[in-house]
Amino acid sequence: GDGPYAATAWGCDLTYDYAPTKLMAEVGYGKGYQYDPDTKDGFSGQEYFPDEIGHRTFYQPMERGFEREIKKRIEYWNGLRKKKNSS
Repeated sequence: GDGPYAATAWGCDLTYDYAPTKLMAEVGYGKGYQYDPDTKDGFSGQEYFPDEIGHRTFYQPMERGFEREIKKRIEYWNGLRKKKNSS
């Protein structure tokens, strides 16, 4: 498939969340995970989709009403993601 669950075809990335138990940490669950609120910008920019899929856009706000503000935030986060992932 090509939707939000397409990543399951390549398996689960263990980085996407913290490791709440010692065993989970030992098997690599959460390794490299950055908690967004702990970062300087409050946004880590980490990507969790497999490289074969890449970053996907599932919502494109319209240029009207509150969606205009949502669009600004998404553009801001996309800029941060690009900056953080290029270094």
